[in-house]
Amino acid sequence: MLAITKSKAILLRNSCCKATVRCLTSSVNAAGGFCFDFTAEQKEFQGLARKFAREEVLPKAAELDKTGEYPWALIKKAWELGLINTHIPQKYGGLGLNSLENCMITEEIAYGCTGVQTAIEANSLGQMPVILAGNEEQKKKYLGRMIEEPLVCVCRLYIYV
Repeated sequence: MLAITKSKAILLRNSCCKATVRCLTSSVNAAGGFCFDFTAEQKEFQGLARKFAREEVLPKAAELDKTGEYPWALIKKAWELGLINTHIPQKYGGLGLNSLENCMITEEIAYGCTGVQTAIEANSLGQMPVILAGNEEQKKKYLGRMIEEPLVCVCRLYIYV
């Protein structure tokens, strides 16, 4: 059983965002070097994603690859733990994690199965246009829906050759 619940992940979100700014700035430590250490909160998110990958994703990866089944159960579990939609700003109910923190989570889950991680992270492709260019009404409506329940969204890509 995973130790961190979604409510714990939401609590982490608040302290994580503040601590990240402190550590990832070009502060100089006593030895004269730069601080590139992860914060305690970042390490906790990383540990949660690592545990999820090893206990939930990895045992199901071969079967999912074999059958081609969409990993709905894992998507729902990732949503419950706060490991999906992490880039949605706090203003709209998301964790509002930065790129580094999202990469840490992505890397850990991808260890278990890159296909599952792609299914989880694909939400950002559909959400990013709304985050970047949507008006307030669109952001509240569409981003809020992604936080309320475990949904997936898509982005339509056109490739001209």
